[in-house]
Amino acid sequence: MVPGIVYRDHLFVNTSPHSTEPARDAVRIFLVEDSAVIHSNLVEAMQETVGVEIVGSAVNEADAVAWLQSSPEACDLALIDIFLQSGNGLGVLKALLSVENAPRRVVLSNHATADVRAACEKLGVDKVFDKSNELEEMLAWLTRFSQSDRATPALPT
Repeated sequence: MVPGIVYRDHLFVNTSPHSTEPARDAVRIFLVEDSAVIHSNLVEAMQETVGVEIVGSAVNEADAVAWLQSSPEACDLALIDIFLQSGNGLGVLKALLSVENAPRRVVLSNHATADVRAACEKLGVDKVFDKSNELEEMLAWLTRFSQSDRATPALPT
């Protein structure tokens, strides 16, 4: 758990007296990750490196799909793991294909094989990163994304 963050109904509220509100142009991320340790470390790394706002989170496919279908414009980016407590990230990605104004999609997984990458590409993912050896690349991509016009189809490479 990240100090200063209250976890409530898959939403986070920053309660730290030493923190500031996210910058108005902070990337708003919905995080789909079932490991509490990875979730915490990832949030901390993204906030320190990029300055993101975590607008919500889910640990399973059903909750992720429900939130993203009901609030697609509330986030700029859905950061999705493939293996979840129940269901999987591919189901989340498939559901997002029919969501109007769906956020950009990035997969961060320990199972970023060629087959998984191909399946993700078919489901409209913007980028796939391997948790075990591409975290720095993901943070660099996220930094470039935060500096781009998120409304345009062109994304950082």
